[in-house]
Amino acid sequence: TYTPVKEWNKDTTETLLSYSITDKKTKTFCRISILKSTESKGSIENDFDSEWQELIVRAYKPTEKPVFNEVQKTDSGNSKAGVVGFKFNNKAALAMLTTMTGFGRCASIVATTNSEVYMKEITQFVGSVKLLKPDSIAQPPAVSTVVHSNILGTWRRGMGITTTGGSYGRYKYTAYQYT
Repeated sequence: TYTPVKEWNKDTTETLLSYSITDKKTKTFCRISILKSTESKGSIENDFDSEWQELIVRAYKPTEKPVFNEVQKTDSGNSKAGVVGFKFNNKAALAMLTTMTGFGRCASIVATTNSEVYMKEITQFVGSVKLLKPDSIAQPPAVSTVVHSNILGTWRRGMGITTTGGSYGRYKYTAYQYT
């Protein structure tokens, strides 16, 4: 669950929900996206590192050294956050990632902005996100004892696309998981 950012533009795809705002007068922008949860990789460190590489490094090509927070305990699991600078239209901007794990799931929030004006909204949105315990945690499918291949396990592939639209970037992410 989360508390939406009021009076911002809402954009929903199959894998993410975003809120964005652009101030044409000051040429500032902010986008906050919450991605559809995925199966956890077993620890907050593994989840965060994977999400950081996929959602931040590959998408934004950081130009500065990142700053990471220590793991935080929450009511529903653990969270970890990081922030890094990048260039957008040859101007300084920030990309922030908060990853949460709990109940066997991993959820991430990506925020991008070129102004500190929006930090209150980012902080409030991230602080409002709560992982809810599912009614039942799905059991992995039974694996046949007959092995037909040397490739056995759970595999994931993802694709991120950043496009330029208006005065801020748009980010879309698609992930597939195979067992």
